[in-house]
Amino acid sequence: RVALLSLLKKEDILKNINYSLVGSDYFPITNRVLNDTSITEMENDIDAFHKGMFYTDFEKDKSENFFYNICVDDFINSYVNIITESFYLENKVHISEKSLKPFWFFQFPIFVASPGHVSKVKQKYNFDLFEDIIDHSYDTITDSVDRLGAIVNEIKRVNDLDLKNIYKKNKDRFTSNRLKCETYLDSFEDYLFFKQIFI
Repeated sequence: RVALLSLLKKEDILKNINYSLVGSDYFPITNRVLNDTSITEMENDIDAFHKGMFYTDFEKDKSENFFYNICVDDFINSYVNIITESFYLENKVHISEKSLKPFWFFQFPIFVASPGHVSKVKQKYNFDLFEDIIDHSYDTITDSVDRLGAIVNEIKRVNDLDLKNIYKKNKDRFTSNRLKCETYLDSFEDYLFFKQIFI
């Protein structure tokens, strides 16, 4: 998250993103992911994100205990959900509740996760990943630095789209994803998993 937020700030699009950072490990940013920008230009931002606590626009007035629950306002006021999953450097896929929230809350998903994560989410849950709108090809990149660079580039591209109109045109697809979430509640195992997320 430190690396992602630092890079998004460098690209001048963090101002368009509602984000939080409450404790995070440091992922070393290299010149390779910075497109030849010197790392020294970002040292202050990296240090600030690494040491700071940042809350979403809708979390700022909430009590500390609130962070163990879902701030629904954060989801219903965002077109895109940039999911920073638990596994990124690992050579395995772990689908946590974070990966399922965009489908419940009618959002476009972009995953910051280990390689193969997107394809595993699609295979296991058969969600519409809006692949005609979001380029998830970053999911196939095994090098963690190159993958992060590709994710940032995709976020930049999506940031320039007319998301409001695209969103309106895809209402049925968002609804279909939500209905799939509700259908999974029929499975007791999935019910317990989804219950801790949404109910």
